[in-house]
Amino acid sequence: MGYGKIMNIAVLKYEFVSNKPAGIPDEWPAEIIELGESTTLPGEDWVLMTQAQLTAHKATYQAAYDSYVDSINLEENKAALIRKIDEKTQYLISQGFSFDGQQFSLSEPAQINWLGLKTLQDAITWPMEITTKGDGVYSLSEQNLIYFLGTGKAVIQGHIDSGRDLKIAIIEATTQAELSAVVDER
Repeated sequence: MGYGKIMNIAVLKYEFVSNKPAGIPDEWPAEIIELGESTTLPGEDWVLMTQAQLTAHKATYQAAYDSYVDSINLEENKAALIRKIDEKTQYLISQGFSFDGQQFSLSEPAQINWLGLKTLQDAITWPMEITTKGDGVYSLSEQNLIYFLGTGKAVIQGHIDSGRDLKIAIIEATTQAELSAVVDER
């Protein structure tokens, strides 16, 4: 192509695309084909533009397109932060709980065992020897059973509640700045 010749471009806008991503501006170019000097369009929904017209057209809708991209990034970042909070919540629960100066597990099997103590309370010979997190032995009295279970439940619920509060703040964030302000300091 020499100087002075027009480069024609076929443009298909998103308004004519059947699998258009939600939120993308209708006027934003979905496909662009360089035609050279030809003016023959690939289909009836295509628009003929020059490079200058395409540049001006995109500039008109750039802010709307940038907003769309930001919303995608915001949602992806929200999902990633929620995953991190869930992981940290599980980690904190896995650290167990302290009762009567001893550390006890809160793994899923341990939680089932602790609930089993309450279920079988009348069939157990008390005190009951249970294993601490460090493989020690603790003698749990029947009088302490409710306090023991309550302490474990409170620890689990505290971690879940604090995680939920953070996730609500993430969900409610409408900008990257608001999202960045949500910090898990647990």
